[in-house]
Amino acid sequence: MRGRQRVAALKGATNASIFSRYLSVLSIALHISVREFNKYTMFQLYDAIERYSLHLNWDLDVRTRLAGGKPDTQPENWMKDIH
Repeated sequence: MRGRQRVAALKGATNASIFSRYLSVLSIALHISVREFNKYTMFQLYDAIERYSLHLNWDLDVRTRLAGGKPDTQPENWMKDIH
């Protein structure tokens, strides 16, 4: 048990909720207060992080292509139905 605790400490593992991480990421990325995201349900929070992830991948692909890059794959349409 002590060994597991040491490994977790070295890896920086925490007992933080995935939803607290989602709140933090979305508030920084979208410039919206964490308090506003606290009003979201778990479903709305998951939906927002999924949609943001799709949009980020799409945006990076477009920027790469505009800079002359040739990505190997086409990103998923960020406006697709995710439900």
